Amino acid sequence: MATRNDKAQEAHDRLVAEIEKIETSDDWKAALDVASKFHQYSFNNQILIAVQAADRGFEPTHVMPYGNKAGTSGWKSVGRQVRKGEKGLGIFAPVRRKTEDEDGESRYVVVGFRVAHVFDISQTDGEPLPELPSPEFLEGEALDLEPLEAYASDLGFSIEFVEPTDERLFTGTGYANGRTFYSRNEIVVRNDTSPLQAFKTTLHELGHATLHKPFTGAGLERPDCRGKVEVEAESVAYVVASAFGLDTADYSFGYVAGWAANGSDSEPSKIVAETGQRVVSAAHAIIEALERSAA
Repeated sequence: MATRNDKAQEAHDRLVAEIEKIETSDDWKAALDVASKFHQYSFNNQILIAVQAADRGFEPTHVMPYGNKAGTSGWKSVGRQVRKGEKGLGIFAPVRRKTEDEDGESRYVVVGFRVAHVFDISQTDGEPLPELPSPEFLEGEALDLEPLEAYASDLGFSIEFVEPTDERLFTGTGYANGRTFYSRNEIVVRNDTSPLQAFKTTLHELGHATLHKPFTGAGLERPDCRGKVEVEAESVAYVVASAFGLDTADYSFGYVAGWAANGSDSEPSKIVAETGQRVVSAAHAIIEALERSAA
């Protein structure tokens, strides 16, 4: 009869297989291709875009990088057309000039800025943009959270369930479902979700606490890549939940795939496979703690 630790390995194998299915799908490839065409503007240009859009009564969501023909070509490349009469959003674009250094090597340097114009998706018509799979909030019942709090305590961490707008959940761009603070050994989890979502989020944060607190030894050094860090934590959550018969796939698969693609040049499934030993080891520790509490 398979033990829960056996089921943990089986769950991780399934996770690798499912992420491989996602990354080889046409929808995933199309979404990555579109995502690669967008980039983050500087803070000053973000403000310029937001102010101009607000003056015209809309909120920008996808702004194509500047380029030839006042930004219209980029939208054509993803199957959309800037509507006739639309006025572009002015930004400051760098002007680069080719120079040679003392060793005769050619390079481009920024010598100034010019005004360029770009367009938001709301100013275009055409094919809808393909989207990367995204996590879906879970509904359903789960195990009691007290054993997880006890496990956290053994690691030296406290867990607090807080309002979703608690300032500790704010990441700078929005509110997270949970966060782990290593400097003060504190985990916070939002308190307004279903029991299954709360259980999964707590497992995710315990994955961080188990694997990612800065320390040396035991081969558990925190990965340098943020993507791998998130892949590991969510993989721990999925594996532990699966070992107890709880299905978090609707949330975990999209989350893991997105961070794996964001975190490395390697294929997402390869990233998940490479982190497997660390994930399963952490999952075993949490599973055994839960089993002890039920004994």
